[in-house]
Amino acid sequence: MTSKRLKQLAANPKHIPGVYNYCDRWCERCPLTARCLTFSMEQEQKRDDPEGHDLDSQKFWKSLSDNYKLVFEMIAEDCEERGIDFAEIQREAEDEAIKEKLDRRRRRRREHPLVLDGNRYMQASTAWFKQHDRLFKAKGEELISELNMDLPGGANPETVARDLIDAVEVIRWYHMFIGVKIARAVGHDGLDDEGPDEGQDGPNTDALGSAKIALIAMDRSLAAWARLRAHLSDDSDAIIDLLVQLDRLRKKVETHFPTARAFVRPGWDDGTLK
Repeated sequence: MTSKRLKQLAANPKHIPGVYNYCDRWCERCPLTARCLTFSMEQEQKRDDPEGHDLDSQKFWKSLSDNYKLVFEMIAEDCEERGIDFAEIQREAEDEAIKEKLDRRRRRRREHPLVLDGNRYMQASTAWFKQHDRLFKAKGEELISELNMDLPGGANPETVARDLIDAVEVIRWYHMFIGVKIARAVGHDGLDDEGPDEGQDGPNTDALGSAKIALIAMDRSLAAWARLRAHLSDDSDAIIDLLVQLDRLRKKVETHFPTARAFVRPGWDDGTLK
């Protein structure tokens, strides 16, 4: 894709500016893909190069590299149009003092209690699924048996199976996403030990938007774990532990970002979805 083509896509009035910034990246379930520039770009790239999205393909990594180059070129073009010395910006980026400052910020973000808690939840969730593979197989056999017997009354085995699959998909989609968005939020909250960024006196827009989508992901994950527990009563204690762990993390994020829930995400919270 060329910068000219990307600018043409971006100029399409149907696209909602920034709608992709605070979504959950689950395009298959998204009601706003038709109005998302990122989705349009990805679809066009898939049409141009069907193999370009295969992680095992060299074309994927070449496509990723080309995208970074394209963004770099567009930034340079924008700087030139605005009379900004892009070369000077590059030189500053190579400054050792600036690099050291950025490294310190990255380390603080990785070591932030909320980020560590998010990583612990991800690890606990992953471990739970690895340890309970047999439980799902047993439940599948039970549902198949109930379906074959066609007994009157009780829950429909097909409905239960669909609900189980959906709950698992939700949990597994968000189990890494939560920690990533928390890390982004605390990395942009302007409250590190070097003081807030210039012009800030607290969490900035990106921090609040990132915290909000992390909270939404936790809301949905908690609901999915509760549904899973209802279907898998044989291991309800372990699921309760995960529910408690995730609920505590959610409360900590709400405390750290008390106004995140009120943040208005473009396309999502501004009345576009009705």
